[in-house]
Amino acid sequence: MEFVIAPDHPALPGHFPGRPIVPGVVILDLVLAAIESAHGPLGPLRLPQVKFVQPLLPGQGARITLDTATP
Repeated sequence: MEFVIAPDHPALPGHFPGRPIVPGVVILDLVLAAIESAHGPLGPLRLPQVKFVQPLLPGQGARITLDTATP
C-alpha cells in the first residue's frame, strides 16, 4: 500500500513547527488498516515497542508492505 500524507493533514501543526514530520500514530493507523484489509478485523491490540528508522515528511511517498511468511 503506497500513501502520501498531505502537508495540510490536521496532525501536523504540532509535529514540529517549522519542520513538520508525520507523527508515528498517523503511520501506525495506516499500518493497522493495511493489516485489517489483508486479514480482517484485529480486535484489541498492543504494540509495546515500535521503532521508526527515519522520519516521514509531509508530501513524501511511503509504502507499507506486509510479509505473510511465517518464521
